[in-house]
Amino acid sequence: MKWIWKWGLPIVLVILIRIWAALPHWVEQYYSLGLYPRLSRIQQFIFGWLPWSIGDILYAWAVLWLLWRIGAGVQTWRKGQASPSWWIAGFKKGLHIGLWVYIAFNILWGLNYNRPPIAQRLQVPVSTYSTDTLQGLTHLLLTRVNQSYITAKNSRNKLSNRRDMFSKADRFAAQPFLPIPETWPRTFSIKKSMYSYLGCYLGYTGYYNPFTGEAQVNTRVPDFTQPFITCHELGHQLGYAKENEANYAGFLAAAKAPDPNFRYSAYLDMYLYAIRELSYRDTAMARQVHQQLDAGVLQDMQTLRRFHQQYKNPIEPYINRIYAHYLRANEQPSGMLSYSEVVAMLVATWKQYGPAGI
Repeated sequence: MKWIWKWGLPIVLVILIRIWAALPHWVEQYYSLGLYPRLSRIQQFIFGWLPWSIGDILYAWAVLWLLWRIGAGVQTWRKGQASPSWWIAGFKKGLHIGLWVYIAFNILWGLNYNRPPIAQRLQVPVSTYSTDTLQGLTHLLLTRVNQSYITAKNSRNKLSNRRDMFSKADRFAAQPFLPIPETWPRTFSIKKSMYSYLGCYLGYTGYYNPFTGEAQVNTRVPDFTQPFITCHELGHQLGYAKENEANYAGFLAAAKAPDPNFRYSAYLDMYLYAIRELSYRDTAMARQVHQQLDAGVLQDMQTLRRFHQQYKNPIEPYINRIYAHYLRANEQPSGMLSYSEVVAMLVATWKQYGPAGI
């Protein structure tokens, strides 16, 4: 009986999760718009009001515990006490913990990876597009970048107030922004990452903790990038697990915001995705478009380039590879390129709603 509860229950739960994940419309109806919002509100009630990130503390505890266990295991092995039964017991314990972590991850948030594509839900057909269409979108984004920079540059100093910025992001993301028709009441939890300095070297600007429902932002990155990063993480908190969809939800929230710093941050990020793809297709065309950027925007791009160069290190590529495998394992076969797939969604929105949709 003890074996059944210890191993039978988690194995059955994993099987049920995989069956559920194979039915996207069930995931959407009963999880993403059913169970998950309720769980998210509970997480915000428990952890959201705290000024520090409980998720970051949890991660630190998990890393320290793992290092302690590895150290203890090495000592046992060096003393010659690592018998076959010891190895088997260690494997069983690790597997048991892994099963429950997998179950908690999927129940608390991870099943959102298996919901139908947002474009399908919104009936915005995403398809292949020509280079000329991409050029048109890129030019539109460039125009919006230039316009929003002019209105935002005089109030940029306000971004240094993180609490105010997070509060604004909470309000903006909670507004009903078309074309995303969410109806459940939204509460958000945005925290400053305790590992921002480490994140600069590992290459991440923000992350979402599914176990505590907290969105963490790397506050060491340039100020003008942080409003969109925050909205991207709130896109994850809203239940859009895939990176291109979190980009899309975050863009809609920030681009429609009354604060010009949020609009500039969103348009600049989307422009960088679009101009990068355009340069792959037609370098001369991309150069011609890029030359029309405001001098202040070009200066910001140079600041961003210097920032990334400052923290460039030999470990980051390996971290990116690991993360790419994680993305592929969670319904994003393009790996790190999943982020840039938001361009196709912007093209589809532009065709469906015209410039007003962007």
